[in-house]
Amino acid sequence: MEAYSTSVVASEMGVSPETVLDWAKEFHIPCAPSEEVGMQFQAETVNILRTIKALKDNNSGFNTIRRKISVNYPDAFDSAPASGFPALNLIQRAVEESVEKKFIEILEQRLMEMTDVSEKYAQANYTVGILTAQAQAMEDLLLRYKAQLKLLPTPDQWDQLSQRDQQQQQEIQDLRQRITELEQTLTQLESTIHNPFADEALPAE
Repeated sequence: MEAYSTSVVASEMGVSPETVLDWAKEFHIPCAPSEEVGMQFQAETVNILRTIKALKDNNSGFNTIRRKISVNYPDAFDSAPASGFPALNLIQRAVEESVEKKFIEILEQRLMEMTDVSEKYAQANYTVGILTAQAQAMEDLLLRYKAQLKLLPTPDQWDQLSQRDQQQQQEIQDLRQRITELEQTLTQLESTIHNPFADEALPAE
C-alpha cells in the first residue's frame, strides 16, 4: 500500500510539515515512522488529513472535525498504527475496558462491604432482640415491685403502727401482771378454803 511522507502531504495541502504532524497528534491519525522521510501516512489517512484541512479552513471546532472523521472514515482507527500516534478506537476501547474493570472492582468491593454490613446488622438485630426481652422482663418485675410497695404502709402509717404495737405490748404486760396478781389471790383463797383456821391462834391450856 502506497505511503506518503509528511513533507509530501504538507506540500499538497499548502501547510507546514509541523502542522500535519500536529493534526495527526491532535486527532490521533495513524502514521508510521520511516528512516528516510520521517513519518509516513497511508492514502486513507491522507484523505482524513484533507478533511481536517478543509474543516479547519471553515473554522470548525475539534468536536465537529472529530464527528466528521468518525462518520466518513469509521474504519480508519480499527488497527494500531506502526508507531507515533495511537488509534483513537484503541484508546477508547482501552479506556472503556479500564473503566469497566475499575467499576467491577468497585462493585465487588461494595458487595463485600454490604455483605459484611448485613452480617453485622443481623448480629446487632439479634442482640437488640435479646436486650429488648431483658428490658421487658425487668420492666414487668419493676411493675410487680411497685404493686407490692403500694400494699406497704407509708412512713406515717409505720409510726402509727409502731406506737400501736408498743401500746399493745404494754397492755399485754399489764394484763400479764394482773393475771399474776389474780393467780396469787386465787392461791390464797384456795388455801383458806382448805384450812379455814390456819390463821387463828390456838387457845391456851
